[in-house]
Amino acid sequence: MDSNSAQASLDQIPLWVGVADYVGLDPYPCRQNAPGNFAWIDAIIEAPDPAGLAYWGVLQAFADSTWRWPTGREERHMLCQWATSRQSGYVVFAWTWAGQSLSSQPGLLRVLARFNKGSL
Repeated sequence: MDSNSAQASLDQIPLWVGVADYVGLDPYPCRQNAPGNFAWIDAIIEAPDPAGLAYWGVLQAFADSTWRWPTGREERHMLCQWATSRQSGYVVFAWTWAGQSLSSQPGLLRVLARFNKGSL
């Protein structure tokens, strides 16, 4: 589900109840030339529970003309935010595109590896 369209994203969350077993919520906080907007993740996390929506958290681990690479600290923050939510699971959105690749981000890879080992 598009989770990066401000109020329109929040408004559509109840519409997904009963339509899918799980919905991926993908509020990406790290935009080019701006600090991470982690309050937006909190807003998205709070919205599905009253509606009864089962969801997966989708973490940002990519960059393009709109989005920048999260720092290792920012990725850890996102992981901790989602871990305290009522998510059913999580997925990391990463790609190899236009010269951008998660494999070129050792700090992010370390954070993700630690989290997957349960030692974040």
